Amino acid sequence: MKMKLLMEKFNRYLTEGFDEDTFYGEGFNDFKQKVESGDNVVGAALDSFGTPIGHGSTRLVFDMGGDFILKTINISAVGQPNPNVRDMTGFNLANKTKANEFEKDITIQQNFPDVFPRSFESADDNTWLVVEKVKPFEGNEELFRYLEFHETFKKSDLLPARDLAYRFIKEDIEGTDHNYETRYLLESTFKIGSTRTAPLASAIPKGAPVKPNIPTYALPMYIQMAKAMVDHAQMRKIIRAAVLMEVPSRELKGNNFGISFVSDKLVMLDMSLWE
Repeated sequence: MKMKLLMEKFNRYLTEGFDEDTFYGEGFNDFKQKVESGDNVVGAALDSFGTPIGHGSTRLVFDMGGDFILKTINISAVGQPNPNVRDMTGFNLANKTKANEFEKDITIQQNFPDVFPRSFESADDNTWLVVEKVKPFEGNEELFRYLEFHETFKKSDLLPARDLAYRFIKEDIEGTDHNYETRYLLESTFKIGSTRTAPLASAIPKGAPVKPNIPTYALPMYIQMAKAMVDHAQMRKIIRAAVLMEVPSRELKGNNFGISFVSDKLVMLDMSLWE
């Protein structure tokens, strides 16, 4: 229903005339003109849309009102960045603009559907991008609640579990041997809503000793949580996309996730890309 309403709005502007401020929300024209005149992109966004509603290592997220948000590169709001210098996030200007470049790429969106919010207008230099609005999580606690973990799981184990799930999926994609932790994930009987259509036994080297299934209670808690992440269809899809795009697992944090207003699915707000 939400997607239908958005498309009706888009079709109406195609026939009646397109006004960016009306379509994207009040303040967009002012922001765009300031940036095109040479103003700092973050400073212009702060003036037009106020405090960011989310952030990642490479980008800031601003609420434009209505159905859209604005993603700018994450730089100081004063002056212009030195393209040859990595700041405290560990990224340089090319890394930061690359995130917008990839997200607006229709091929990326086709290869990883429902992983990123859908993109619309963008700057030629990829310093800003307009995308569909997403309700951002406030932090890891909200991600923890969304994943509906078992009541015995602890929030303090969320990040170690995330790193283990990332490593497990990476090893499976690369066809490399699983270590003792990720073999637990492979051999465990623990299941929460699994949608895997086939076992990942191909990842075990031929001739390797195969242990019997390990009961849930015998697994460390963070391994149980990692198993739940791997068995969660949407979380697994996002982690797999991160692995294939060589995005560090640390980017998979609570305030980097949200729920799409259109699809009602979990999506990534910011995929920071390494060279």
